[in-house]
Amino acid sequence: MHLHLINAAIFGGAESLAANICSNSPKSYLVNLFGRKNISFEYKFNLKLKNIWYLFKSINNGDLSRIYSHNIQSHIFINLLSYILKNNFLKSSCTYNVIHFDAYHVKKIYLKIYFFSIKLYKPKIIFVSDFAKLRFLEKQKIKNIDYKVIYNSIESKYFSKKNIYKKFLPPIKKDKVFIGFIGRYHPLKRLDIFIKLCFQLNKIDSTKYSFVIQSDIKYKELEKLIHQNDLKKQKIQFKLIADSIDPINFYQNVDIVISTSKTETFGLTCIEALAMGKRIYSVNSKSLSILLGKGDFNILTENLEKISKIIQNGLSNSYKKPDINRFRRELMIEEYNKF
Repeated sequence: MHLHLINAAIFGGAESLAANICSNSPKSYLVNLFGRKNISFEYKFNLKLKNIWYLFKSINNGDLSRIYSHNIQSHIFINLLSYILKNNFLKSSCTYNVIHFDAYHVKKIYLKIYFFSIKLYKPKIIFVSDFAKLRFLEKQKIKNIDYKVIYNSIESKYFSKKNIYKKFLPPIKKDKVFIGFIGRYHPLKRLDIFIKLCFQLNKIDSTKYSFVIQSDIKYKELEKLIHQNDLKKQKIQFKLIADSIDPINFYQNVDIVISTSKTETFGLTCIEALAMGKRIYSVNSKSLSILLGKGDFNILTENLEKISKIIQNGLSNSYKKPDINRFRRELMIEEYNKF
């Protein structure tokens, strides 16, 4: 039996990856260590969340062969627990830390405790991207610890047959173009930059664009964000979609997805958008350049006027789509099982 540990059942990249692995792997269960039960999360991923007591029960029964942790707090917790129990209850189990985080954007106290925990107990480490590994090793060299890069993946439902082998997406000739943002309302995601960009695009053509946000942000929080950035002079309607809704509906109803994240160790939503045949533009993303290579998708400026003009001018041109076929779910699960 395999257990995947998360801090809480929120709709983040790490939690979604863990849930999708459990949904697609027999005898794999998702343990919500510290958070509340989340019916919407269970419904979206078609699974039943286990709690921390299920972890202890499984340890006591000797049922575990592998334990995967997916957040830095859960890494610390299971590493310290494994160190305490390794010669007794967990002697036949293997512990894996799946590193989704950018080591430069984690609270220093957590990072310090985590590095201490891997010195005490040497888990196997899985990095979800080369960028995640690079940033980690810049902060902490690791000795006598097995590690491997296994790319995140997306569900097969995102790969439409007509888009799988396309190298270019056609020009966008629609009268109304839908611009979208998908992600948590968190400072690292920089939703405020997306909002400002929308107002900039609206200046170029007030009838051309509509704007869609799928997030955990509420309308009152969005209005506050607009007010804080002194953007009340223009009237723009944003369509908000709850983060619990299947994101495939979001991708089906947008033409362009914008990623404004300050850091993104993988960029799961970018891969999903491309698989759905949608254009993706990121703002100064080092991780996507490493993941997908050079391309028009990564705009190397934070000047909103320049970005808006690049998007506007790009509508009449075809869009070169990076190769994303290696980010399939079955390939990732195969790599997990081999390590």
